[in-house]
This record gives sequence, structure tokens and C-alpha cells, in this order.
Amino acid sequence: MKIRNLRWGILVLLLLASILNYVDRQALSILAPTIQADLRLSDADYGRIASFFLIACTVASLLSGRNGMLWVRGRAWRSSSAGGRVRTC
Repeated sequence: MKIRNLRWGILVLLLLASILNYVDRQALSILAPTIQADLRLSDADYGRIASFFLIACTVASLLSGRNGMLWVRGRAWRSSSAGGRVRTC
């Protein structure tokens, strides 16, 4: 059974996930005054925390993207006929 416009549906879902990811990262800056007041942080302290958070997000994105690609390549290799022959030899 063929689903009509499946590619566009997947594209819309990916777009929504990207927008949600962007908004989620911006929530930290929107709540900055509240966080600073509650934890009694100076602007420099808050800047360090926000920088570490964004660096951690960047590193996590890079690692998860790399691991995802390795996982997909591994599955594709194992499911191919050449990969099956090499693995069993």
C-alpha cells in the first residue's frame, strides 16, 4: 500500500522537530532573569552556565549524529548480500 505524500509528511515532522529543538534551547535565555534571581547568579556566572549548556548540546548533537550514521551503515551493511558473505567467512 502506497501512502500519498509520505515524503512531505516526513519533511513536516522533521521541520517541527527542528523548531521544537530551537525553542527548547531558547527557553534557557527566556528564563534567565528568573534563574539568576532564584540562584543568586551574576551575569558572568549565568553566561558560563549558558555557554556550557550550549557546548554540551553541540557535542551531544555531533556524537548522536555520528552514532546514528554508524548504526544505519552497520544495519545496511549487514542486510546486504556482500555484508552477509563477509561476516560469515
